[in-house]
Amino acid sequence: MNDFAATFDLVTGVLWLALAVVGIALRLKRLARLQRIVLVDPTDGHDELYLHQIKVSTYLRLGVKCVLLIGALIAVFDLGGLWWAWRLGVCLMLALMIWETTSVDHIRGVLGRTAREPVTGSRLQSEGESR
Repeated sequence: MNDFAATFDLVTGVLWLALAVVGIALRLKRLARLQRIVLVDPTDGHDELYLHQIKVSTYLRLGVKCVLLIGALIAVFDLGGLWWAWRLGVCLMLALMIWETTSVDHIRGVLGRTAREPVTGSRLQSEGESR
C-alpha cells in the first residue's frame, strides 16, 4: 500500500509540475500580448482602468502559478527547504487575491454607473494594426 501512495504522489506531483510550467508559459505569453496593446487617442479613462485591471489580474495569476510550481517542486523532488517559500507565497497570493477582488468590484461599480454614458473615440488597437 505504501508503494501505491508513493507512486500516486509522484504521478500527481509531476502532473502539477507540468500544469504549473504550462500555466506560467501561457501567462507570460498573455503579458507580452497585453504590453503591445495601445489605446488610441483620445483615450477614455474607463479603457485605461479596464486595461490596467486586466494586467494586474494577469500578474496575480502568474504569481499563483509560481506558487503552484514551488509546491510541485517540493512534492516531486522532496525539497523540504522550500516550504518557507511556499508558505510565504500562499499567504501573499491570498492577500493579493482579496485585494484584487475588492478592486474588481470597485471597477465594475465605476463601469456600471457610467454604462449609460457614451464612450467616444476609444477602442483597443494593437501596435501592428494599420489605422
